[in-house]
Amino acid sequence: MIGRNDPCPCGSGKKYKKCCLPKERAESSPGFDYPTPEYLPPKFKDPKIEAWKRVDNSLIRKGLRRFDNSNPNIDKLMKKFWGRDPAEDARVARLARAHTVVFQDWAWIDYRKTYKSKSIAEEMETDPTLSDREKRVLAAVNASHMSAYQVIHVDKGLGVELENILEGGRVFVHDYNLSLSVSRWLITFCRVYPAGPYHFGAGASFAFPPDWKEYIRAHLELELEKYEDGHLRAGWHEFLKAKAEVFGHLAVELHRKMEQPPKLANYDGEPIVLCTCHYEIENPGEYLTALRNCKKLEEEESEDELCRFVWVKQKEHDRILLGRVEVNGNKLKLECNSLKRKARWTKLLESLGRLKYIGGEEKPGDQLVKEAWLKGGQSKDTEESSKVLAPELREVMAQSQAEHYGHWPDSPLPALGGLTPKQAVKTPAGRQRVIDLIRGIEYSHRQSKSPYDISYDWNKLRRNLGLPEE
Repeated sequence: MIGRNDPCPCGSGKKYKKCCLPKERAESSPGFDYPTPEYLPPKFKDPKIEAWKRVDNSLIRKGLRRFDNSNPNIDKLMKKFWGRDPAEDARVARLARAHTVVFQDWAWIDYRKTYKSKSIAEEMETDPTLSDREKRVLAAVNASHMSAYQVIHVDKGLGVELENILEGGRVFVHDYNLSLSVSRWLITFCRVYPAGPYHFGAGASFAFPPDWKEYIRAHLELELEKYEDGHLRAGWHEFLKAKAEVFGHLAVELHRKMEQPPKLANYDGEPIVLCTCHYEIENPGEYLTALRNCKKLEEEESEDELCRFVWVKQKEHDRILLGRVEVNGNKLKLECNSLKRKARWTKLLESLGRLKYIGGEEKPGDQLVKEAWLKGGQSKDTEESSKVLAPELREVMAQSQAEHYGHWPDSPLPALGGLTPKQAVKTPAGRQRVIDLIRGIEYSHRQSKSPYDISYDWNKLRRNLGLPEE
């Protein structure tokens, strides 16, 4: 067997690890290339912070060199960290390429070959070549663990204030690059540790919209319960120190969920189905009079010869459109957005006079969104990707969104302990929680590149709940 430091058998004169070994690994693991990271020089204006950051970067490079020289089985480690083989899963392969540093931090800091063995970072504590500052930072790294944080404040060019959503507490992390790449309320997975009088972060490559906060916390709480079945009273620190790969597994699951198009429903919780029905009116004059006399319907103003009517349900501050009909001579066209509404309309229209059904169509909203998503939903250009939506789909999505958030204040939410937002805002803690929820929802819509996101007046939602506009 050829050693990593042996001369390469191809005759190049280079070491095997610097010549053919990377190529052979790429061939055996086509889903992932294992690069050596390049660390940018610190950019802090404060020379004291910059000096500690140089120590931190030096320690990381030494740790990764040790990892590289340990002849690791990259395929095995990748599968352990991500929960599945990147070579067999396109989604994981994309994550592996994008988040190499997260994997490598885990590999040299957290990974142990056996339960009783030490990680590379722990083995380095006896390295006599380390400086005093490197030893101090290494001890802090070994005492730390990965966790889930929410970005509370961003000081661009300096760092971010993070709140631990699992264990509580806030800390300011001096991280130049992170301060330029995240925004307020994001959820990130990272390791935080002291370096002299400052705190640095590692592995903060994963970032998720704030509306995933409760899902992330619930998922990790469940994983903690599973771990405690065999390790009584383990607690967060022991669990996250021993099972840091849970964040790789969770990242894969979150990306899978985030890649799925949404399930559309109207105000009444019915699946969106774009229904169009065409009828022939037996007595157009009498029928038109009956439509105008129907108390449930409102006639819309029209600049052409067509007569249009809408059926509207009043809900406090919102008017919920149940559908519309259009009359053109002896022809009538019905449009609504669910099968139940179609049934209600059919019953109403047939009660007003004799009609003959001559045809129609039903388009499931979820299917239309899926088709739009596959055509352009992941485009980097929001404007361009939105063009794939048919006008009628954009209209029904806007209506569906307006109906959903019109109903939202009265909806019991697990995130509020089963209370509705209207009930929750009656207490200071509940009021703040509702503010955070709206910020998270607004953030996710604002950041989305998906074609199915329609603009919405979030301050209208705040006004409905008696909250200050933002």
